[in-house]
Amino acid sequence: MFLYTHSEKLSPEASETGVQGQRENSFHITFQTLEKHGLLIWLNKGATIRGDYLSLAVVDGFLEFSFNLGKQILPLILRSYTRVDNGLWHTAHLQRKERLGTLRVDDGPVITATSDPGATELNTDGVLWLGGSPGLPTDLPTHYYHGFNGCIDSVLVDGQPLYIIMHGSGAVRFCGKS
Repeated sequence: MFLYTHSEKLSPEASETGVQGQRENSFHITFQTLEKHGLLIWLNKGATIRGDYLSLAVVDGFLEFSFNLGKQILPLILRSYTRVDNGLWHTAHLQRKERLGTLRVDDGPVITATSDPGATELNTDGVLWLGGSPGLPTDLPTHYYHGFNGCIDSVLVDGQPLYIIMHGSGAVRFCGKS
C-alpha cells in the first residue's frame, strides 16, 4: 500500500501506454481516502481540456472518469453513485473504447456513456501521473487541481500491474491495510 499526498510521475518504461492513437484504455485501481477531492489518474496532451486527456478524480466524494479525444467541444464525464471518501478500500475499473467510456466502483452498477462524435483515439505525451500533476491544463473542474491524499494498493494499466515503487519518481510512503 502506498500513501500519496502529492503527484507521482511514473518513469517512461512504466507509463508508456501506446501514446499515439490509443483506441482503448483500461485502468483498475484500488485505493482509500478520507478526502472529498483529489486527482487519482492523469494522462494528457495539450494545454487546455480541448486537447486529448483522460482522468480519474475524486470530486465531492464520488469518482469522476473524464476524457476528451481532442475533437469534442466538451469532455465526457462519468460520475459514480458510490461515495469513496469514507476511508474504506474501493476498487474502480474504468475503460474507454474509442468514444465509449465505462466506470464501475466496487460492486456498483456499470456507468456507461459515449462522447460526442469526432475523434476516436487518445493521443497523449505518454506520461501517466498518479495523485495529481504539476502541469494540468486550464479550464478543468477546480477539484481536479487537488492532489490525491490517501492510499493506493494496486494499479493495473491495460491489464498489466503497475509497480509503483519501482517506477515512481517521488517520495512514496507505505500505508497499513485494515
